[in-house]
Amino acid sequence: MTDRKHKRVAIVAGVGPGLGAALVHKLAKEGCCVGMFARSPEFISKLAAELGADVLAVPTDVSDAKQVAAGFRSVRQQLGPVQILIAHASGSVGMNSRNHGASQLSALFSVRVKPCRTCLSAARAQ
Repeated sequence: MTDRKHKRVAIVAGVGPGLGAALVHKLAKEGCCVGMFARSPEFISKLAAELGADVLAVPTDVSDAKQVAAGFRSVRQQLGPVQILIAHASGSVGMNSRNHGASQLSALFSVRVKPCRTCLSAARAQ
């Protein structure tokens, strides 16, 4: 394990096998300690094991403020103060057509916007 005192700490909220995982890889390669939030503990645990001790898997549903607060506490305790936040949760809600109903817009807001606000609030609490 490297000296964490001199490393920046990042959280990537919403880590999946695509862009989220690529962001974690990039941050780790650049020497950051990284906390990963995702609803899929198996995936992020495997990714953390692959990338080493400076990458922490924190199973978290970013739509749940209590889980997000607990996740931030865990990252702070194990890695240090958070300096970088990438709120990347997107779920499977898409905007593929021009005719969006109120329910689709509401689902999009719940999956993409609310979790971002929740993560920002937790980040400011440190």
